[in-house]
Order: sequence, then structure tokens, then C-alpha cells
Amino acid sequence: MNPTRLQSLDTLRGVAVMGILLLNIVGFAMPEAAYSNPRAFGGWHGADLGVWLGNFLLFDGKMRALFSMLFGASMLLVIERAEASGRDAAAIHFRRMAWLLGFGLAHLWLLWQGDILAQYAVIGMIAFAARDLPVARLIVLGVMLVGFSVLMAAQLPLAVLRATTDPGAAAELAEWTLGFGTPPATHLAAEIAAHLRSYPDLVRLRLAEHPSGPLPGLIY
Repeated sequence: MNPTRLQSLDTLRGVAVMGILLLNIVGFAMPEAAYSNPRAFGGWHGADLGVWLGNFLLFDGKMRALFSMLFGASMLLVIERAEASGRDAAAIHFRRMAWLLGFGLAHLWLLWQGDILAQYAVIGMIAFAARDLPVARLIVLGVMLVGFSVLMAAQLPLAVLRATTDPGAAAELAEWTLGFGTPPATHLAAEIAAHLRSYPDLVRLRLAEHPSGPLPGLIY
């Protein structure tokens, strides 16, 4: 056992990763909308609905939150240990984040469009500047970020509300439906067909869909 590692953090990280896997299995196997809406694909009665509901209530968001806290804790541990030993903490931290970004981009473009490693790498680079901020400022910053997330999450119900009063907003609601509602059968068939192509075609598709890597995902 490596004496420099904290077994409790590693254990919790493993639990978080396994919890995230339970959720990502849906993304591996089904169209995008099935992650948020069990009616979109794969069945929404009996055991199918029970599994989706269990994942939603017990794991969705919780495991990512746990993993994010552990990521921050590990980041600070590495920085503090580097500073305590007289090494360049910034160089060590940004080198680690650069490697993580590289792995994340490879995962995003070569394997699966649901990668979050690249997003963690970018956030880790930004978070380095906040490592020595007073607790009060960190709380204010956290509240601001949570507030921004709430505003972004409110876009879907607002789109539904606008569509009920303004026929011109139907196109906006239809766009949201593709990812969070019940998309038309033609859209689902096209999405499935796109992922049954050859591997080179899939790589080109991911590069076309995510040309800027993890940056758009940081907004949400």
C-alpha cells in the first residue's frame, strides 16, 4: 500500500465512480434523452421504471457531487504536499491537469461523448487560483455558482411556459425535447443509426459535435 495515499479518499472515490457508472450505462446503451426521461426509450413500466427511479433518487447528481468534492480535496492535498516539500506546486498541479485534459479529450473524441474528465481538468486549472481565498469568499463564490446553475436549469421549465403562451416558442421547446423530453421516433432512429456507423465515422461525428472539447459543458 502506498503510504502517501489516503485509503478513505480512495475508497470514497471508488464508490463515487461506481455510482456514476450506474448512471452512465444508460448513456452507453440508449439515446441521449433516455437519461433524463424513461419514456423516451427502453421502456418505462415495472422494473424499467423502478431502476430509472432508483438511479435518479439515489445516485443522479449525488455521485458526481461526491466525486467533485473528492477531486477538490485531492487537488489541495497534492498542492499542500508539494509546497511542504519545497517543490513547485503550480507546475505539479498544472502538469497533472494537462494530463487529465489529454485523457479527457481522448475519451471525448475517441470513445464516448459523455466525458467529464476534460471538464474536471479545466475546472481544476481555474480552481488553483482560489486555493488561498478566505472561507467567506469561497462561500460567496459557491453561492453565485449554484445560483447560476439554477438559472440554467430553469431554462427548460421556462421554455415549457413560453410555449404554452407563445406559439412562436414551440421551436425552442422542440429543441429541449430532443435532449430531455420524448423525441420523435425519427430523431431516435437517426441517433441510433449514427452510432452504428464505423469507428472512423463515429470519431468524425464526435469531433463535429464537440469541436471545442469540454467548454460548452462547463456552462451546465
